[in-house]
Amino acid sequence: MIWLDFLLTIKTPLTKIMLVSVMSTKNESHKIRKKETTLEDEENHLEQLRQRLNQLGLSEEGTKRSNEKTNLHILFNGLIASRSTEQLYTAFGKYLYSKKSPFFKKLNSALVSSDYDSVVEIYIGKMFLFSSMSFIFSSLFFGTALVSGLLELDIIYLLFPIIISISIFLMMFYVPFEKTYSKKKSLNTNLPFALTHLSAIASSGTPPEEAFRIMSEFKEFGAITDEMSNITKRIDIFGEDITIALKHVISTTPSESFREILGGILTITQTGGNLDSYLTEMADIAMFDYRLSREKYLAALSTYADMYTALLIAAPLFLVSILVVMNIIPNTSLPGGMDIMTALSIGVYGLIPLLNLLFLAFITFTAPEM
Repeated sequence: MIWLDFLLTIKTPLTKIMLVSVMSTKNESHKIRKKETTLEDEENHLEQLRQRLNQLGLSEEGTKRSNEKTNLHILFNGLIASRSTEQLYTAFGKYLYSKKSPFFKKLNSALVSSDYDSVVEIYIGKMFLFSSMSFIFSSLFFGTALVSGLLELDIIYLLFPIIISISIFLMMFYVPFEKTYSKKKSLNTNLPFALTHLSAIASSGTPPEEAFRIMSEFKEFGAITDEMSNITKRIDIFGEDITIALKHVISTTPSESFREILGGILTITQTGGNLDSYLTEMADIAMFDYRLSREKYLAALSTYADMYTALLIAAPLFLVSILVVMNIIPNTSLPGGMDIMTALSIGVYGLIPLLNLLFLAFITFTAPEM
């Protein structure tokens, strides 16, 4: 520091430059040491906070344990306060849904999309109740049959109650998804005709809210009528704006085509575009896609007809002819020792009708909805 005081006594420009450089270097080194000290202090402070949160049970693991205790507490309170069967299985449904499993999140989405008349907690409780009751009753039935000697002791009979219970649980889980698929199919089928009708209403200058209200009164459009009713109910009963009601239906409808149409209507409503021309154009596009899908199905039907003729008419006649000729020859049997007349009876009265029923079911399920 002596040499620094000496420089201060010399009043030359070079001395001033050297002094400024020395002071700035000193300040920078001081700032770096201060920054390092601050970072160390912050790390120590964060570590102390973590320890304090662990002591209070507010850390991530502590929060999970606390949520688990809270969920169990809610379950026990719900079971104790239950005064009916519905309240009992609803308590179980709330507890299972509080686990936030993706399994039940998909179920909730399916219930909302299909307009199922039940909330997810109650429906999960019903699934739990019916599967548990089926397990209890089937266990009593097979247990009584085994004790009384009607059935021999076998591991398969012990597994039957579990299989029945799981089957009922999975069937109830599948029902909302099946309803969602049926609703989606109905939306896509009726969309061209509903858009044509809606464009005719909009061409008269009717506001979108009133157009949706008019469409909700026509039952001929299937699931589209239900979606229009959902929009008008949210406007009339909940007091929502048309944009909010449209956004809700857009987020829940299972049909992508109908979702795009509603999204376009929402954009036009917000920006003040021409709704009539938009609906007319969308109706033409939807009708073109509708006719194209029907033409594709008719082309597929011609292929199915050729397959049916070859596999279920020509082939059975050929096999029956061969079996009849083989039956004329004495001491002739099929591989495995089966009698020819027995095989012929099984084929004529069993296999051929079964294949025809399967083909009919295939045509029914692949046919587009009219």
